[in-house]
Amino acid sequence: MDWTDSALSRLEALWHEGVSTAEIGRRLGCSKNMVIGKAHRLDLPARPSPIKRNGHAAPRKPRPPRIKGPTLPPMTQPEPPAKPEPKPKPQFYVTCQWVETQRPLRFCDQPAIPDSPYCQMHHKLCYIPRRTAEMLE
Repeated sequence: MDWTDSALSRLEALWHEGVSTAEIGRRLGCSKNMVIGKAHRLDLPARPSPIKRNGHAAPRKPRPPRIKGPTLPPMTQPEPPAKPEPKPKPQFYVTCQWVETQRPLRFCDQPAIPDSPYCQMHHKLCYIPRRTAEMLE
């Protein structure tokens, strides 16, 4: 919003009449915060607080007395959870899962090595060590 001379004079007049900042904003077509900011920059007199009544703050309830000493129970160290016993890995493959290309199709029939579905020879064919793979690239 451009603050024209007429808008500024109207702002000052409404401010001195005691119109609320929200209503001034509605009448001028701007936000309440724009009115407050412009009034502050124009150094207009401060408005009475809407919380205070008759120039005095509303009465407050007295605070409860402060408790002496610790207010929380002492901290205890939680016990670490018990670690479950590791389960042995089941051996899923007894024979090598390499499919031979001969007809009829069949599996290799050699014993599979632990943690692999393939026998020693087919495992070497399937899994290339990282270092070798990097050299091939």
